[in-house]
Amino acid sequence: MGNAEAGGISGLMRELKITINELFSGGKLEPDQELTLQVLFGLLGYVANIDGIVTDHETTVINAQMDEMFLPIQARQRALDALAQGRKRLLNPFLELDRYLEVFPAATPQTRGLYDKLLKLAAADGRIRPQELEFLHEITVHLGYPVQDLEPMLGSLLAAAKAGPAN
Repeated sequence: MGNAEAGGISGLMRELKITINELFSGGKLEPDQELTLQVLFGLLGYVANIDGIVTDHETTVINAQMDEMFLPIQARQRALDALAQGRKRLLNPFLELDRYLEVFPAATPQTRGLYDKLLKLAAADGRIRPQELEFLHEITVHLGYPVQDLEPMLGSLLAAAKAGPAN
């Protein structure tokens, strides 16, 4: 089976999972899922546009995140709305983090997942601009992670981004 065929089948399977999810959930998310959607995509929008340019690489990471979450159509629209809020700076990222930390305390898998997704997005285009690094430092401190771990983590993500999509 060729790559195009395999990609078509996996895309079809993804769409099927989304449709089934929507049928059984009615398109509604649990409150903690809704919070994650709002905060995650709001912050992804904020990080993506922090340097004033949303690259194709960043867009690919954001779309892949939506696919990975198997968001029903209504939830996908809410994610896009949150993304736009973040891109336009219509949210305070630290208040959003505080909202998230009220439900998912620091050092939980959910908080770590949020943090990792933000770092992955920042590194997606293969470079970290100074304003991105400054913001990531602030997020790291806000979430209670060791600042000395940030640059090695970013180094690994940048190397993976430069190596290509196979990683």
